[in-house]
Amino acid sequence: GSVTEIAREVADVLTESGYKVFVQDYDFLLGDSVIERMHDGVKNARDLIILFTRDYEQSPYCRKEFTSFEAQRLRDVEERHIIILRCEDAPLEGLLADVIYQDLVGIEDRDERKRRIIAAAERQSQAAPPPPRPFIGVPPRIPNFTGREDELYRLDAILIHDKPAVVTQAVGRV
Repeated sequence: GSVTEIAREVADVLTESGYKVFVQDYDFLLGDSVIERMHDGVKNARDLIILFTRDYEQSPYCRKEFTSFEAQRLRDVEERHIIILRCEDAPLEGLLADVIYQDLVGIEDRDERKRRIIAAAERQSQAAPPPPRPFIGVPPRIPNFTGREDELYRLDAILIHDKPAVVTQAVGRV
C-alpha cells in the first residue's frame, strides 16, 4: 500500500539485525492464496508489526490479520506482541488505541529510523533515556515550582560541589 518503501526498510533493518521476517512483498509468491499465507503468518509469528496508516485502518485484510493475531495471542501461552510503527500522522482508534507505538512520522534521518525500528522490535520506548542524574533517589526539579530560589541554589551548591550535606527528614516530592 502507501508504505511499501517503509515496509522494505523495516524488513531490511530487522533482517540485518537477525530477525526472521515474513513480508508479503518478499514471501508471497505469484498464485499464492493471500488469506492462507496471512493465516500461516498469524499462526507462526511471535510478533505482528503493524505499519500503521489510514490505509491500514481501511483494509479488511489488515483488520482480519490484526484481529486474528490478537485472538491467537490471547490464547497462546507463548509471549507474543503487537508492535505498531506509526507511519502516517493518523490517530490509532478502536482496539489499537491503547497500544503504545513507535513513531516514524517525520523521522527523515535513516540512523534514527533504524534505531526506532529496532527499538520497536525489542519493545523499547522511542524516547531517548534521560540524562544520568547525579543523585539516586532524589526527584527531578519541578520546573513550575516557584519561590525559594536562593535556598535551591544554595542546596545545589552544597550538593554539587562535593561538600558534605545531611538531610535529616524523610523527603517526598519537594
